[in-house]
Amino acid sequence: MSFLSSLKAERLISAIQAEDDPSSPNAKKAFDKLRKMGVAAVPKVLETLGMANKQQTVEYLSLIHI
Repeated sequence: MSFLSSLKAERLISAIQAEDDPSSPNAKKAFDKLRKMGVAAVPKVLETLGMANKQQTVEYLSLIHI
C-alpha cells in the first residue's frame, strides 16, 4: 500500500467512524470511495474491523468481499 493510498483510506475510515449511521449519505459516499480504491484499502479496513460497530462491520466486510 502506498503512503498516499494509506492516508486516503485512513481519512475515509475516519469519516465513516464519525457518522452514527453507516447508511447516511456521507458514510455511503466514503464507503463508495473506499470500494473504488480496491485492494489498496483492504489493509486499513482490516485494521478498522476491531473498532467498528455492527452496522459498520457489515459494510466493511462487503468492501473486501468476505
